Amino acid sequence: MGAHVFTIKAGRALLGASLSTALLMIILSTPVLATNLLEIWPRISVGEMLTDNLLQQTNSSSGGDAISVVALGGTATVDSRKRTFSLDYATDAQVYARNSGFDEAFQDQYIGLRDNERLSEATTLSASDYFFNGKQMFAQSLIGSSAASPLLSQALAQNTFLTNSFNAQLNHQFSDRLSSWASVHQTFFSTSGGETSESFQQGGELGTYYKVNARLSLGPDLQFNDFRFSNQPRSDSYQPSLAVKWSWSERLTTSGTVGPLITTSATETSVGVGYTLSSSYVGDRWLFQLFSGRTSSITAGNSGSAVYQYGGAGAAYKLSRRTEAYVNGSLNQFSQTSNNYYSIAYGGGINHELTRSISVFGQFVRFQTDSNGVNGNASDTLMFGIKFAPLPWVWSF
Repeated sequence: MGAHVFTIKAGRALLGASLSTALLMIILSTPVLATNLLEIWPRISVGEMLTDNLLQQTNSSSGGDAISVVALGGTATVDSRKRTFSLDYATDAQVYARNSGFDEAFQDQYIGLRDNERLSEATTLSASDYFFNGKQMFAQSLIGSSAASPLLSQALAQNTFLTNSFNAQLNHQFSDRLSSWASVHQTFFSTSGGETSESFQQGGELGTYYKVNARLSLGPDLQFNDFRFSNQPRSDSYQPSLAVKWSWSERLTTSGTVGPLITTSATETSVGVGYTLSSSYVGDRWLFQLFSGRTSSITAGNSGSAVYQYGGAGAAYKLSRRTEAYVNGSLNQFSQTSNNYYSIAYGGGINHELTRSISVFGQFVRFQTDSNGVNGNASDTLMFGIKFAPLPWVWSF
């Protein structure tokens, strides 16, 4: 009961911090212009989830179940000459066919905030803040057409979880050839069990790009992190790197960093190789994404921090003006001195618009892990349903 009360209090505190950050950024940004446009998009979906394994539901009489889901939410956007801002919200109600003890109504919460400020012709400020609070079935429903993010991948291995992830980045263009960026980030993760119930990560990044020619840009990059845990010693990581960006064409770009990864704790210091690599292609109908990396990370529900190696890919294809199909997958490997584990998430789906306001969808997700405490290491989930998204309410001011 005490852990549950703490989770609720922490969730409210994080939610308040997220909204306060958003309001502060709006207040400090440019004055409201008469060309500002506010749009509110309400959304509701009704669907069914069929799963062969309720992860970590150790009191369940059977591993499989059919879950009826009603999801409510919406998106608010503000668009003007110097600002693009959006706020997403989603919650759900779940009814289990065989395990009625797990039924719940609107206890899961998701909030996503994104803000882009054009401070001047040469300077932009972007920020994002994501908040999750709920069960791992809720995390599966949020994967959608993108491969599972590192945050969601850790959430999928938990019975219940609470997490908040914030990032802000300032970009400045000194000239046609020289640009730089500075960013800060903060992640909090609280779980219902495991060796470490609360994990906290904060850090930043500094980097510079010099445009060597029309296709190649490169420069120095420095990433640093501080990790703290509820019942483990703190640790830190530093990664000085070379950052490279290559534009194959207007549609295809590749970027990455590589350098030594230095991790320190009260007992040891280790040095390895750290990197990030991402590539994307945007066509008339196709969208491809590839990503990989090796860095340091918190390990939700496990002991301390770890070297985190990941990779994934995704593709989407516009079958017609109203129909889109997608596939995606990601692999996450966490390596520690005394504990190693992995997680895999992959699947695909299809969305079809019946009208401008009504669409039907289907999605398959497979999640697999050997993390400690998971009841069964694999789960297959099929989701299908109907979404209703009426035309937005629009105000100009």
